[in-house]
Amino acid sequence: MDAEEGDGNPQHFSTFEKHDELLKLQEEFLSWDLHVDPANSTEDSIEWNHLTKCKTSCAIPLHFTMLFQRLLGYQEQSYLLDPYLERFVLPVIEAVKAHAHATVMQEGIKYSKARMNRLCRHLYGYIRFRGYKNIVKFFPHEIADLGIARDYMLHENGFFHVPSEWELRYIVFLWLSLVCMIPFDLSQFDEVAQRGRTAQIIEEQARGQLHKTGLERDGAALLLSRLYVRGDTRERLHDFLRWSLASAQTAQDPVLCIGILQVLCEVAKSASAEEVRTFTSDIFRLGKIIDDDAALSTNTLTRKFRTKAESRIALRLLPGKPSRQKGCRILGQMEDEVQDEDTSDDFEVPEEVETVLEHLFESLKDKNTVVRWTAAKGVARISERLPTDFKDQVLETVMSHFAIHSIAAASLYDLPAVAESTWHGACLACAEMARRSLVSDQHLPTLIEWTTKALYFDIRKGAHSIGSNVRDGAAYVLWALARSQDSQFLKPHAEHLAQRLVIVAVFDREIHIRRAASAAFQEHVGRTGFIPHGIDVLRETDFYAVSTRRTAFLTAAPAVALFEVYRESLFNHLIDVTIRHWDPAMRQIGAQSLQLICLIDIKEYGPRAEAKICRLLESVDDSDLHGSLLALSELALAYRMSYQGDDLEIKMRSIFQYLVHIPKTTVMGPRHELVTLAACSLISNTITLSEIELDTKSSVPHWRGIVDYGIKHRSSQVQEVAATALGATSRLADSAQDISSSDENHETYVYVDISSQDFQQLYGVLLEGMKDYTSDERGDVGSWIRLSCVRGLAEISEMLFQSFTQESQLEAYLPPSKYHAAIAGILKQGVERLDNVRQESGEHFIRLLYMPLSPVAKTQWRLEGEDLFKSLFPADLNPSWGDGSWLYPKAVRFLDVGKYRSQVLIGLLLSLGSKTDSTHRPVSSSLITYCSDLPLASSPATYGLIGLVQDILAYAKSRAALNSVVMPALQAIHVLLEGDSLNRLNEHQRGIEA
Repeated sequence: MDAEEGDGNPQHFSTFEKHDELLKLQEEFLSWDLHVDPANSTEDSIEWNHLTKCKTSCAIPLHFTMLFQRLLGYQEQSYLLDPYLERFVLPVIEAVKAHAHATVMQEGIKYSKARMNRLCRHLYGYIRFRGYKNIVKFFPHEIADLGIARDYMLHENGFFHVPSEWELRYIVFLWLSLVCMIPFDLSQFDEVAQRGRTAQIIEEQARGQLHKTGLERDGAALLLSRLYVRGDTRERLHDFLRWSLASAQTAQDPVLCIGILQVLCEVAKSASAEEVRTFTSDIFRLGKIIDDDAALSTNTLTRKFRTKAESRIALRLLPGKPSRQKGCRILGQMEDEVQDEDTSDDFEVPEEVETVLEHLFESLKDKNTVVRWTAAKGVARISERLPTDFKDQVLETVMSHFAIHSIAAASLYDLPAVAESTWHGACLACAEMARRSLVSDQHLPTLIEWTTKALYFDIRKGAHSIGSNVRDGAAYVLWALARSQDSQFLKPHAEHLAQRLVIVAVFDREIHIRRAASAAFQEHVGRTGFIPHGIDVLRETDFYAVSTRRTAFLTAAPAVALFEVYRESLFNHLIDVTIRHWDPAMRQIGAQSLQLICLIDIKEYGPRAEAKICRLLESVDDSDLHGSLLALSELALAYRMSYQGDDLEIKMRSIFQYLVHIPKTTVMGPRHELVTLAACSLISNTITLSEIELDTKSSVPHWRGIVDYGIKHRSSQVQEVAATALGATSRLADSAQDISSSDENHETYVYVDISSQDFQQLYGVLLEGMKDYTSDERGDVGSWIRLSCVRGLAEISEMLFQSFTQESQLEAYLPPSKYHAAIAGILKQGVERLDNVRQESGEHFIRLLYMPLSPVAKTQWRLEGEDLFKSLFPADLNPSWGDGSWLYPKAVRFLDVGKYRSQVLIGLLLSLGSKTDSTHRPVSSSLITYCSDLPLASSPATYGLIGLVQDILAYAKSRAALNSVVMPALQAIHVLLEGDSLNRLNEHQRGIEA
């Protein structure tokens, strides 16, 4: 199986498997002599290419070595590296320390600049991968190290001041920031006549980096903050504040201002409360300078760090112990204790805190997300320490942001674009407050009302829309409420919340919004117990089910609509929102979903859908017209599945006549391509013989003109749909009734002489195409290739069987081995995890199974196990290969056919590894049942349990380095062990060995 052959989901690891390999690689790297430059350009290129895994002969300035390229697969689970960090980091930082020590202590010693650069870049790679807080703990932190680092910063022969060596400066600053935390007197490193010299050097070197844009600024800010909170250097903070205010006012440099604010943020976090109070006024003065300067106030990072600094100042001005959190119950707490706690939070809130809160409320409306997010966290953290009445006022103020732009708007979709920032900031703040249980029971209904509105925030702006971050924030609020509020207070809102969250989980355009809504729904199901049919609905709308738009709309939504409590809201949302969406793809898939939901009760929902959709036909917006025509077209298909005879004729004519409401200039206009396409589709699905015979007296006299216009349209997609409409017309009536007046048409066939060798190569390409398991952010895009190859193999094979009359000719073009390989591949696709792939592959296999073979093909090309397949899939049976519970009890029987067993087993294993419950569960139970009926040992005629286990293990061993191969095999063994299917292996020696 190819490396890409998996289920299309991101890989997950349980351990860091490559540590030994990467440690060996690092040891080889550290063995190079840092004192010596590469002997020549060739040696330098070899070293560099060894690190960067570059296949060219020249050095390429990549930021990561080969080591970190291999670590990329663990980026989402970087914590797996933690048990091995010391073994990785310690040798590297010791090499850096040795370099610094030798540079300071040994005059004239020289190091290779190129190799030192690579060493520091190597260490920075760990910091970037795992974060500096996890890495710096392995740095040397002895008191003597301070003298080494100090002198190294001043040394002329070192690389500290080389402009390109920013990684080295960053590492030295982190090292010094750690050493400065040790409680010792810095003056012990000073001469008697120069007390304070060491602190002055550290401060000057760090201050000199605050105007830089690189990471050395972050390291310098951290170092200065650690220096200023020390007891023996605390007085330097006030000098720094005076310098900062003067620099911000005169230099007007946003980069320098960011560095200053980073220092103040860290100081406000680490200094004592008394010390923070002494420079609170300086922080506010700095904020006033930023507000008055356009260059500073328009910089996003300046606004962010100013917001963070003021938030931390306010926190230090308040009592350290948070007040009791609403909605949280402490086990064993008595009523009188609760009463005492409620009265203990009465204190005077400093005026400075109110000033900070006013600024934070304004920052919630900032145009940049990072500023809003910082402000939201600041509001919640401050509120957590405020008296109960005050925190309620804060929540009311935050919720008032929702109403700022809502007063003048007729509906949510009429809000101005600037409302996006305001609503998003309010959602984030409410979510952070809810997460900390700061939402009182009295304010809960209002918050839920605004939040459920925010779930639908989607404002059209040009060719796209804005508001996905608002919807994401609203889902975050509801997720937080489920985790923090008493379920009894959420009970009255449970049904309303469930309906809203399900709608967003299955019908939102963005994948991350659907996932966020699904997560919020899951929290309410698990923590409240009041969600209607919660577990059943969650099974259909879990994280993986809603990750694909098609699955969410066409599988999850109809499944949820089976529950009456959700059906009405899903139905209304599709008509009121989805089929009017700005994205044509959303309108199309929304119409398809509407058809499936109407089919649940077509007699009730069909006429209601018609009545609501027909009102959209009066709109002048192409989006409304396109969506309504698509919806009517899909509704016609639903009628065709539910009615017949005269009833069907009435329904078809009823929908067909709606086309007359759209002006000719629109449906046949040059800039209304989508409307033309939808109109042709509607004609194709609703045209009846009576309408054709009425000719110009038809309810839509110009329908022929629409089809003719579509046939001539410049868009191939419109041409295809128009051709389909013409074909539907031809099936009902003879399209050439007056033969004498019609031109004689001759179909011209172009015969291309393809040699048997070339033909076999083409056939082989299709076989290889079924191994394409490419996946990206859109999902398993390789399935498109695999399905095309399945279609091609089936149609070509059928054509060849019908074309050749001599066995030698057939064998030259289609050797039996290739044909049986195609059958095995089609069966493999027919049992894999994707419903649509299984369905189409199964249909093509049934076609080949019942295809009449010519006499020359009835021997070698006859399907092995044909009788078994025909017993499983009778000719009169309508196969539902897409339904796992229907298919897999039959599919496991394919393993009885030896010629196709290997590929079928791989397909079943991939389905076992699927995270979709509707696939994983039936294939697991079916495999357990199948194994219980297997004999212990295999024979030429039968498959045995020992053989099955050996085949699974052999498959895993074939590509043991690939998780996409090993994990499904292990999952299969796990399933069989849980089902007690392997207990019989102890009865046979080969079973024990297996």
